Amino acid sequence: MPDPVPSSQSNGKEPEFDKSAALAARSAIRHLREMELDSTLQAEVLEKLLDGKKTTEELVALIYKVPRESQAYQACYMRVRRAAKRLEEKGLTSRPLFGRDKPHKLTRLALERLLAINGHRGDVRIVPMMDRALYLVLLVVFVLTWASATIQVEHHLLFTLSVAVIFLGGLACCRFLETIRRVA
Repeated sequence: MPDPVPSSQSNGKEPEFDKSAALAARSAIRHLREMELDSTLQAEVLEKLLDGKKTTEELVALIYKVPRESQAYQACYMRVRRAAKRLEEKGLTSRPLFGRDKPHKLTRLALERLLAINGHRGDVRIVPMMDRALYLVLLVVFVLTWASATIQVEHHLLFTLSVAVIFLGGLACCRFLETIRRVA
């Protein structure tokens, strides 16, 4: 029995390649690169998760349309499971740690990247550039505070730097938690 084909590829017709189709194919490949996807199966999993949370079994049923009793079901299940795991490693999907049925869902990072492809926003990264700048400034101010404490500078300068470290540390902590929330 041949391997089942994902539903997006099962129209049964040979594709006709003209210039417009080639441009569309290049565009699709570029979009796969922007999302850092390894396969079209990962793209299809993301597409199905746009409708809401889905378990691996539901994804197999939607993508491959293979009954659970079929011999090919286990192979399809493992393909979808590996694709979903890779998406989870990239921060594009998540699933709960505990519970019997663990449905996959899209993360905010995945939604932001999908919107960025359509031109709604610029390049979306896990850690935004402003957060990186904040962490760097916090590190510099912390090192200055530590150096000031060891070389015994004036108390008001040490106090000002200490307050700056506390303020920037709190701000960095909030931004870090926001980053964690985006990929969870």
